[in-house]
Amino acid sequence: MKKLFALVCLSLLLFGCIGEEEETPTLQPTIGPVIPLASPSPQANASANATPSVAPTATAEPTIEATIAPSPSPAAASCTATVQSLSETSKRAIVQFENFAYSQAEVQCFVNDSWHSIELDLNFQGYYDCEYVQNATAKTYTVTARSTSLSTECETTVTIEATDDTYVLEITPATDSFTIDKSGVNPLTRYYYLNNTGNQPLAGIACYANYNWITPTCVASLAINGSYNSSFSFNASNLGTGVHYATLTVWADEVGNQTIPVTITVEDTAPATASVSLNAPITGKWVNSPTVAFKFTPQSNGGTLESCQLWSDDSGAWIVESTLAAGLVSGSIATISDSCANGNDCAWNVACKNAGTGYTFAAANWFVSVDAVAPTTPANLANGGVTPSTILISWDSATDARSGIANYSIYVGGSLNHTTISPSNTYTIEGLASGTPYSIYVKATDLASNEGGASNTIVVSTA
Repeated sequence: MKKLFALVCLSLLLFGCIGEEEETPTLQPTIGPVIPLASPSPQANASANATPSVAPTATAEPTIEATIAPSPSPAAASCTATVQSLSETSKRAIVQFENFAYSQAEVQCFVNDSWHSIELDLNFQGYYDCEYVQNATAKTYTVTARSTSLSTECETTVTIEATDDTYVLEITPATDSFTIDKSGVNPLTRYYYLNNTGNQPLAGIACYANYNWITPTCVASLAINGSYNSSFSFNASNLGTGVHYATLTVWADEVGNQTIPVTITVEDTAPATASVSLNAPITGKWVNSPTVAFKFTPQSNGGTLESCQLWSDDSGAWIVESTLAAGLVSGSIATISDSCANGNDCAWNVACKNAGTGYTFAAANWFVSVDAVAPTTPANLANGGVTPSTILISWDSATDARSGIANYSIYVGGSLNHTTISPSNTYTIEGLASGTPYSIYVKATDLASNEGGASNTIVVSTA
């Protein structure tokens, strides 16, 4: 019994039944200064005999050293191409890009096919449906995908199984090479034979060339065993001499592109053409004779100068007035005389030619005006005053109905003393001897160099 009582008491003591000791709060680790915990107030204790707890001394926090690892380099972009079969001739090329940040890519269904743009989804995956043609034998094609922004490319293959239905477009010749002369026949037409040697008809046929100076003609379809004589016209007139390379393309829906490489050598064997420059009379010149000596310089430019022609419109229409035959020396000044009717303004030009060529005119027409009528006679010549060495004279102006007065010539003692530089009707004769009589008269000259008659003569003595 005593043992049982002792065991009960021990249990009560352990579980706080006899006396409860105040619980000391547990410190949590903190950052910053440690503040000691205050002792609980007596009113807060359930037991009057409880002893206040002393706050434990805080220990220093352990130091943690952080190490920053370098950022890994971004992985290079890559792609994977696979093929999903839709039918015997339709295959879906599926492209998956990794480490990629663009929304577009391109797919090529076979070598030399055009690149087809595709849109990528949020997972950077896209596809393109390729169409192929079955033939008598199986054929393997390479499908290629690439990004339009990065140098990323991948490929796979697809095999189109054989079929008894055959689509064959044969083009003859398969290549072509020829020479064309710029000075010859332009455009030059070359023919290429399209033949359907398969056992199925061909549709959607079209012909193309990669230069706009090549014009193709084609046929829309070919029946079984059908053929067509297609043509491509080559116009080399604006091409430089030398070798040019072109590609002719024939397309059929069932067989795709069929290309013909063509080498064109352009030559220019045209003989050199003559040229001519006009010398006299200069354009706008007045002449005083209906018969004009037209001077010009012909140039053969390496050819053989054959003849030159004078053209004029003095009759109201351009006509050949005269021809200077062979024998001209290249670079020399030649003359063709012809009549330009009095009172007319004549436009003129000269055309020259080499052997084997046509006539070439001077760059621009020149104009000549004929005035064969002299001006009227000056009147009322008079003395306007003298000094020991000078005499001032004046007169009434002459007139000229065609070209107009150019100047006046002053004659003293029967000899030309001076020609005025303008049609003024006064002049002072200088350099004379004092106390000496002088006979004086005046003549007018027009713009065509026609000189009119003498005015009245006066005799005047210096002072």
